[in-house]
Amino acid sequence: MVTMSRSVLLGALAALMLALVGACGSAETVDDATTQPTPVTTEPAPTTTEPAPTTTEPAPVTTVTTIPADPNAWTLTAAEHRGESGTQYTYQCPPGGPTNRVWGTDIYTDDSSVCSAAVHAGLITVEGGGDVTIEMRPGEATYPGTEANGVSSADWGVWSSSYVFAD
Repeated sequence: MVTMSRSVLLGALAALMLALVGACGSAETVDDATTQPTPVTTEPAPTTTEPAPTTTEPAPVTTVTTIPADPNAWTLTAAEHRGESGTQYTYQCPPGGPTNRVWGTDIYTDDSSVCSAAVHAGLITVEGGGDVTIEMRPGEATYPGTEANGVSSADWGVWSSSYVFAD
């Protein structure tokens, strides 16, 4: 193995750099006819930066379907909308309805009474009724039950479809 001293190595690098600078020319050129230096004008390269394409897709349009007033509204569930994740439905809950079975809290199984779950969630009262909008969601692994606003919801395990109340 050949070893070089630091000073020899630095000298060789300096000579190499001078040779490269000499090969590249200087910042000025000499006009042979006048022997006067001619300045070299360097203009900046034109920029070709194009704006980045936008990839933002428009937000999906949410269509809300109103379920017609029904004398049995307090027994209606969202089970008929199973698999329609993201779709919203508005239910009309008439005043004075009897509460029915509810499973879950904040996220309800799709076979829970929509009007009763709305009372449980504090969105309407049994006495006053009102319109509530749900949004269908995929199923959950568990649905914890709680007591709220005079309605008891039960615990449930895995279920294939659920709903939440839309904001």
